[in-house]
Amino acid sequence: MPNKKIIISVFALSVVSLSVWLLLNPSSNSLPEKDIDQETLHCYFYDYNKNAPQSTLTKGKGLNTPFDIHQSIQDFNRLSKSKLRWVDTDSASQTITLSVDSAHFISEQSGSYGAMEWLTQVVYTFTVDPLFDKVHLTFEEGSHLSPGTYTRNDLSVFIKENNLYIEIEY
Repeated sequence: MPNKKIIISVFALSVVSLSVWLLLNPSSNSLPEKDIDQETLHCYFYDYNKNAPQSTLTKGKGLNTPFDIHQSIQDFNRLSKSKLRWVDTDSASQTITLSVDSAHFISEQSGSYGAMEWLTQVVYTFTVDPLFDKVHLTFEEGSHLSPGTYTRNDLSVFIKENNLYIEIEY
């Protein structure tokens, strides 16, 4: 029978290793960014490598070209575990409707902060076009995020409380 001290030591080492990994990977929703030129993305992305005291939501330079919702979705999905699909655009209500596939990760597993970071990234990306100021998201409700309609203004408290910096223009 294995020694109890060895089992406890191995468990403690596993917990410490996981904790270090989580500290070194601050965004639970970001995928490894190999082969992705973030500067040309048609979406906002979190830049944890800038020498700033806070997280920076950076505007991909692709957003400085005429807005292409399908390109923005494609680029966003390359960075996110929760995938977006275009449903509708309603110019009368200035709303873009998107459904979220694999929403379980963002609404249940990423925690409240991770879910709000993801939501901020989505809303800023899809309200970059002045014709749209709302994003309506459809998905199965979870513990950390609910479906609904969101604006940049809805996120102002989260941004302020968490000292996020949002790069609007270059």
